[in-house]
Amino acid sequence: MQGVGAAVTMPTSMALVRQAFPDPARRARAVGVWAMGGAVAAAAGPVLGGVLSLASWRMIFWINLPVGILTLLLLSRTQHSPTRQAPFDWIGQITAILAMGGLTFGAIEAGDAGFTAPQVLASLGVAVAALAAFVTAQAKVVHPMVPLTLFRSPIVVVATGIGFAFMVGFYELPYLFSLYFQQQHGLSALGAGSRSCR
Repeated sequence: MQGVGAAVTMPTSMALVRQAFPDPARRARAVGVWAMGGAVAAAAGPVLGGVLSLASWRMIFWINLPVGILTLLLLSRTQHSPTRQAPFDWIGQITAILAMGGLTFGAIEAGDAGFTAPQVLASLGVAVAALAAFVTAQAKVVHPMVPLTLFRSPIVVVATGIGFAFMVGFYELPYLFSLYFQQQHGLSALGAGSRSCR
């Protein structure tokens, strides 16, 4: 449930900032605060997780409960965003889920079974086929989930590439460093969290 909440919150947060701050100057400051919050959370997360794991590793999941409740309470006080009626892109949603799910499963299993394992090859094959079906569907449906015309803009292409590189490079490093420090150097969760955020 927390993963679903994060998947819903992250993409919509920037849209909410744009809606709440129509003035460009105020919007720029709001985006700065948004980015700073994400950076602080990513840096403090491993340390906080290490501290919480001193009591129980399950606490790293329970800490999100009050944060989620507070977020819902704050959202209940905001104005509703304007909506536009559009049919739901079922084909796009299903093929995107299959593509991302197949790629994720294949990458995880490849670390243990190897890239030539049948289940890895099958899941990566599903990912490739689903991605091809997704792109084809997005070009043909009336209301696509991801309009392909967006990628005709060089600004969108460059911004998407930079955003992807930033997400992979910044948000994945604390996770990988935590595993490295614990598995290769035998540090505790708190020790690994402290070192991974340096």
